[in-house]
Amino acid sequence: MVQMYIDESGHWVYMFDIIDVYTREIVGHHVSLRCRIKEALKALKETVNSLDIDNLILKTDNGTQFRSREFQKYIAELGIDHERIVVNTPEENSHIESFHDTLKREEVYQKHYHNILHCKGSIKEFINEYNHNRPHSSIASVPPAYYQKQLVNDLIDGVKVIA
Repeated sequence: MVQMYIDESGHWVYMFDIIDVYTREIVGHHVSLRCRIKEALKALKETVNSLDIDNLILKTDNGTQFRSREFQKYIAELGIDHERIVVNTPEENSHIESFHDTLKREEVYQKHYHNILHCKGSIKEFINEYNHNRPHSSIASVPPAYYQKQLVNDLIDGVKVIA
């Protein structure tokens, strides 16, 4: 979860987001003025609806949202394994922390959001750009969506992935 400030309204905005650590693709996110279990579940449900979740391991910090009965029940029903990092060790969740740094440097600190809708739309565009056009040095300097497609082709067609 990352916290951002909307300049003109004076509100804090929270984003729950989920990254595929293998492809570096942001596979789910939810931006809101609130930071509750409901919002965390919305990001997770977006992820579940867009991915094959067999053998999925969800790694989170120790926020109350992720420790709640409701959240734990939902992931148990789906068969998702849940790992929580050690308290005060964000480096154990380095992939999402790196994305948050990129999000802040390349999007949040460059914009002045007028309201929550402007913020949501702008972040959605940024994530689309991040997933589909922005090269990543850790995955052969290609965008995450392209890398994912190449992995699927390798698994389905026997095409060799060069990374």
